Amino acid sequence: LDIGGPVEADNNLWTYRFTGLVRNGGTQIDYTRNDRIYVAPALTWQPDDGTSLTILANYQSDRMMPGYSVPVPGMSGYTGPDVSRDFFTGSRGFDRFDARHGSLGYQFSHETDNNWTIRQNVRYARQETDYRQLYFGDYDSSKAVLPDGHTIARTAYTVNETAWMFNIDNQAQYDASNDVIENKFLVGLDYSRWNVDGVNRYGPGPNLDILDPDFSARVR
Repeated sequence: LDIGGPVEADNNLWTYRFTGLVRNGGTQIDYTRNDRIYVAPALTWQPDDGTSLTILANYQSDRMMPGYSVPVPGMSGYTGPDVSRDFFTGSRGFDRFDARHGSLGYQFSHETDNNWTIRQNVRYARQETDYRQLYFGDYDSSKAVLPDGHTIARTAYTVNETAWMFNIDNQAQYDASNDVIENKFLVGLDYSRWNVDGVNRYGPGPNLDILDPDFSARVR
């Protein structure tokens, strides 16, 4: 969905735009999902040709599954059957990639009568991530495939993270010109701050027998 226009008919003092997306999907891999909700409203105030203020916001929620790699004959001692690309090597109750993030800010611009243009852009953003995956591969120096040739070792990896960011950008531009020279003089000052707080963990996960897979094995 993408709609927009003046708030009042035949009046461009206030204009708006709204963008949205709802997706309920999957991928080529069994038991996976690819879901998203996204909304992004924007409102612009323009009292004259030289002044503009746009307030911007967005929010996005993702419920997905990470990508998977599958063994092929000859890889790390694997001698089992060919595995199709839609084969799931994770755990249905463990694997996920859930993320929520959003931002709020504005863009301001004003042209003065003496050839100066003043601008200020501000944004605050925040993100939360919950990522868990069992992937094909050995955790330590042991082989990724057990001696039977069709049971694979897996590694469990998790990320639990929160991040936020603040940005502000100030600009002043002077325009001057004559019959020969056109000049733009620009000065500015910006400030950024961000913070990331999270925990990453990884370790050995339960093995998976390609010939008799158990996609609900408990991960400790």
